[in-house]
Amino acid sequence: METPESIISGSSKKFSEALRELQAKSQTEELSKFLDQELNGYGDRYPEYRLVPVTYFDTGGQIVGNIEAQYCLYPLTFGINTLELHLKNGLALKLPPEVLAFLTQVSHLSQGAIAGAHVTAKDLQKLLDQIIQEAEIRFQANSQEQS
Repeated sequence: METPESIISGSSKKFSEALRELQAKSQTEELSKFLDQELNGYGDRYPEYRLVPVTYFDTGGQIVGNIEAQYCLYPLTFGINTLELHLKNGLALKLPPEVLAFLTQVSHLSQGAIAGAHVTAKDLQKLLDQIIQEAEIRFQANSQEQS
């Protein structure tokens, strides 16, 4: 059985295309559900590896660096297509108003407010690599169960 790595390596396929191909070959509902969530996005429940480092910026576009580390991870629940689209320049996040208000409060900004967040292209690539690694682990476990 082909694995995520063997389908992607030496190929010009996007991750999403490879995962769709793998989803068509998946033999269990659990594996198919995992691939569906990676392709189409997660709801309220997401795996821990979907927490990625973010940089916050204020209403003037300046980076806000005085936010506690515990608040500098944010869940990317988007489907893999969205992640791929932003691999070149990273991903700007529009955060919910209540999150922005909270972050503004904990950042102790003297002027302005937190306006949003940014995920670097490098961190997006790390996330995509982690998704492929997770798919590989799940496929190996699935293959062992099938034998």
